[in-house]
This record gives sequence, structure tokens and C-alpha cells, in this order.
Amino acid sequence: MKLLRYSLALILGALSASLLFSGGTLILMAGTTAGRIIGAMLLLGSIALSAEIFALCAPTRRRRSPFRKLGFIALITLGCVFVSLLRIRGGDTSTARRSGLISSWAGGKQPIESRVLSLLPEVDFVKIASVITPYIDREITPEEASNVQSAVQHTYFKMQADSTFLAAPGALSYALKSALGGNPSGHTFTFAPAVSDEEPLPVLLILHDSPGNLKAALWPWQPWSERGGFIIAAPTSGGGEWTAESTRSAIRLALRELNAHPNAKIDDITLVTVGTAVRAIPASLDLLKTDVTQLVAISPSEFGDDLVGQISGMRLLILHGGAKDPRIPFADLQKAVEPLQSPGDVTVTKFPNAGRFLLLTQGEAAASEVASWLTARPRK
Repeated sequence: MKLLRYSLALILGALSASLLFSGGTLILMAGTTAGRIIGAMLLLGSIALSAEIFALCAPTRRRRSPFRKLGFIALITLGCVFVSLLRIRGGDTSTARRSGLISSWAGGKQPIESRVLSLLPEVDFVKIASVITPYIDREITPEEASNVQSAVQHTYFKMQADSTFLAAPGALSYALKSALGGNPSGHTFTFAPAVSDEEPLPVLLILHDSPGNLKAALWPWQPWSERGGFIIAAPTSGGGEWTAESTRSAIRLALRELNAHPNAKIDDITLVTVGTAVRAIPASLDLLKTDVTQLVAISPSEFGDDLVGQISGMRLLILHGGAKDPRIPFADLQKAVEPLQSPGDVTVTKFPNAGRFLLLTQGEAAASEVASWLTARPRK
């Protein structure tokens, strides 16, 4: 019996240490009140587990009692804080609005696991991830991760002025599920400017990069969408794998929301892929067929001959992050699109030293470049 108790104490000790480290990191690094509260919640969980460890190791029931009481108090406090935070931050705010940023789910309601994982503000999630990612992904340098962190923090600071962006539940839970080996789908963002019912608006369909469908990556399009008269749809595909199956599932949900909007002109779609989403182009074109009038590829992670053959004759804009985006050297990308120059209308623009996360670090400039491209050469 003692061996069993001590073995359980060791397991709980590992969990307690993990919660202690995570909670302490959040309290020290979080830039939001909600992030620091979640850090405190993790510390409470660590205290509860530590109290149970001491209770398991105590020789008699009488000596276990004080530790069990401490653990019980910590758990009750944790539960009260959790419920309060869930009511304040985790509510499903995707009401039937006609303008602003709207989160939608395949089942019509935000899943409970998404509500729980959305408690941590995206800005804090990115801040923590930027510290950890260089040790996991060797292609991302600490300098690049730091630049992304600074850019995202600046974006969220400006986002404070738009309550709809802050209120719309995020989609990071899908990226976390994907990282754990799942294949989640069933979420999409829709951003519609406030216009009259009679005005049809073309659609900008944006497919996100591998870090996940961040609201920070949608923010640069917000002012331009309102001025340029576009409805933006941004479906979620986990951590950005974009297999043929997940692409079709994600785009069908985006189309469902667009069809429900009276202003969406769904036969006039500009497809925008970011990073790894370039691999979703074949399945997207197969599903959307002639509704896609032009393509934009931002920081593409690949651009092979098979893709070139499928988009021949289409109008295309490519934005490249310069020397700090080594996935496809700029010269190789220019060479890859040479067969498209004659039958199509192709523009390749380089942002020197922007890196692979161009849309996060220079989002406003990237959105402006796309806007100029669309304005200079109107859609067919």
C-alpha cells in the first residue's frame, strides 16, 4: 500500500512541477490580466496537487488531514476563479451580427473545449510560443520569433479599438488539437463591413499559415476591407496542414456562412493563401471552380510544377519575405512562375528581410500591397 501511495505521489509531483512552471511563466510573461489570472489558476492547481502529495506521504490519517484541507481549499478557489473567467471570457459571442468579426462553428455553437482553451488571450499564447518555438522548430530563429512577438503585441494593442475583434472567440484550440495529433475542423471567421443590404461585395477567402488561424493575422485586412468593400472569410484548418479533406471541409463551412450573408458575392472570390496554405490551392480550385477569379500567395512554403500547371492563366500575386524566408529563395520562386508570365498576369513582390511570417510582422504593408494590386487591375 505504501508503494502505491509513493508511486502516486511521484506522478502527482511531476504534474505539480509542470503546473508550477507553466503558471509561473504565465504570471511573469503574460501581458494581459486574463493571462496572469490563468497563471494564478495553474499555481493553485500545483498547490492542490502538492498538498495531496504531502497527504499521501504522511504516516497517519491525522497528519494527512491538514494537507487534504489545504488541497480542498485550493481546488474550491480554483473552481470559483475558473467559472468566473469562463463566464466573462469564454462565452459564445458569435451572435447573428451582420458586420464585424464573427466566429462560427459547424455545429452552430462553440464547443466547450474551445471555450476553455480560448480563455488564454491569443497575445499571451503567441508570447509564450515565441519563446518555446525556436527550440522546437530549428527553422525559426530566436530573432524571428522575437520579431513576431513584438508585432503581434503591437497588433493586439491597436485591436483594443475594435470591440468586435476582441469579442469574437478565437480558434487557437484547433491549432493545439492539431499539435496533439488530432484533425480538427469546423470553425471559420467572417468579417463583413457595415453596408446596405443591396450592395453585393466580392469575397476575400484567406487560408491561414501553420501557426494557426490567429485574429492578429486578420486584423491588417480589417480597415482595407471596410474601405475596399470586401467580405473576408477565413476558415480554420487545425495547425495549417491543409490536406485535401480538411481543405474541402473548411471551405464548405466558410461558404455556408457566406451564403447566409446577403451581401456576399460568392461567384467573385479572391483566394489568399498564407505560408503552408499554398498546398490547399488545388483542392480549393476543385471545389470553388470558376468562382475564384484570382490568387494571392503570401510567403508560400512551396511552389512546385504541379501547382503551376493548375493555376495557369489565372491572375496571381505573390508576396515573398526576402532573404530571411529560406523555404523558397526569391530567385527560385521567380523561376517557378516563369511559365505563367505569358498566359497569365503574375506579380511577384519581395519584402526584404520580412521573413516567413510576413503577414504577422508586416501585415499592414502586405494588405496594402494586395489592395493596390486589386485596384490597379480590376477583377474580370
